[in-house]
Amino acid sequence: MNRQQGKSQFVAGLCLAGLLLAIPLPVQAEGPGIRELLTARSANSSRIELYEFYAARGFKAAWNGENRKVALDVLASAAGEGLMPENYYLPGKADIAASDIDLTRSVLRYAKDVRIGRLPPAFVYGDADFGSQPFDAGTALRAALDNGELPKFFSDLPPEQSEYAFLRTALAQYRRIAAESGWRPFPPLKGAAADLPPGEQEALLNRLSAEDPTIDRSTSDEATLNAALLRFQSRHGLEADGKIGPHTLKALNITASARVLQIEANMERWRWLPHRLEDRYIMVNTADASLQAVDNGKVVLTSRVVVGKPRSPTPMFAATIVAVTVNPPWNVPASIARKELLPKLKRNRAYLAGQQMVLSKAPPGDPHGLTVNWAAISRSHFPYQIQQLPGRTNALGQLKLEMPNRFDVYLHDTPAKGLFARNDRFFSHGCMRVQQVGALAKYALTGNPEADVARLIAKDDATDRLPLDKPLRAYVVYWTVFRDADGNIAFRDDIYGRDERLISALFTKRIAQRSVPQIECSG
Repeated sequence: MNRQQGKSQFVAGLCLAGLLLAIPLPVQAEGPGIRELLTARSANSSRIELYEFYAARGFKAAWNGENRKVALDVLASAAGEGLMPENYYLPGKADIAASDIDLTRSVLRYAKDVRIGRLPPAFVYGDADFGSQPFDAGTALRAALDNGELPKFFSDLPPEQSEYAFLRTALAQYRRIAAESGWRPFPPLKGAAADLPPGEQEALLNRLSAEDPTIDRSTSDEATLNAALLRFQSRHGLEADGKIGPHTLKALNITASARVLQIEANMERWRWLPHRLEDRYIMVNTADASLQAVDNGKVVLTSRVVVGKPRSPTPMFAATIVAVTVNPPWNVPASIARKELLPKLKRNRAYLAGQQMVLSKAPPGDPHGLTVNWAAISRSHFPYQIQQLPGRTNALGQLKLEMPNRFDVYLHDTPAKGLFARNDRFFSHGCMRVQQVGALAKYALTGNPEADVARLIAKDDATDRLPLDKPLRAYVVYWTVFRDADGNIAFRDDIYGRDERLISALFTKRIAQRSVPQIECSG
């Protein structure tokens, strides 16, 4: 969506919101009553829900007096939650019964949209699984009306996490910027900001200050400009070098309207998580290739993570960590064995021995397949399973956190620690390699008297399994917009195309075409 389209959508939403508030309260009941209207048409899930709602109320009207005003005010402000007010538009109707039903229908839809999301994750992504988030909107609404707690009903709908509230504030900020025409795109620039001509320096400072209120516009010296650019690069996960390279230029030229849509997409994904998270949990943000461990609302551990390549993206899911495996073996997925290991074996039959790998169904006395005629083995006919034995060179490193899930991915160590130093850490087949894996294991094993991880690691080739004293929830998510450690808004590239797919689905109910290959992480 371009800048003009985003502005038009925003204005249209305001107009529809005004129409909502302008709907008059019917003054007389004409035509059939609520029971008759609900039974006159063929049943569907929505109509059944409405019938049950009104049946529990003795088919009495719900929206009289102040309650009606409260509901209309909330629906009119739906854009503030990243929703489209037109989805809750109410046509003016003369009789009370029809108008009452229409308002109930809109309120129930709004409630579910805010509480659990407009679309289920599985509709948008083939590799998303957060489980069901039960929410009986009809029962909750009826209780609120009966108890005079309608404002509380609405205020309790959004996710309780402060990160969601942060995004809501950011959404309002970027909507204002978009409504004010945003910022102009920059032509290709090169070199450090300080080396730009004075006119381009001023234009760059204007662009940066449009979304960075910390910039002091009373001065426009090179030091101010450089500091502002460094902050911009840091907030966007770019190398903070004060230079305008292609990645920095790309980030500068993303429109404010596009940022609005990106924020809305992230707010929708927050709704897929439980309304209230546990006291202790782990959250992996694959878009940022990072991990946080949280204890009673405080981040107690952060770590860089290596996640899936764009061709093999790490899925989005929730799982429970049940144990830590020390010195784990690695069961090589069949696809990796056929595609990656077989060509190496054709060139060097001793490859498995050099990697501490063994074959299942190996020839007698030949666990490494040294006598196998690999030239005669093909991808379509690969009769072996391969396992890498525990040890320092094992692909899983020396620690693995067991978290059963249908994708068969997990958190683990790695011998390839050099990748953690990179800004782009999208190199795995889908699993998550954790830089601070030792600290993470100790966090997970709190309360386990046998959690002497260092002692067990020293055994090197001996595998030990340490069950957790208390199971620990882990959420593998995809935040391309979030609050950074300094409390500022941070953006990340849509490396997996998940924003694109979700935005397409929300606005068109069609999914942007993008294949999602099978994850290859078997352990």
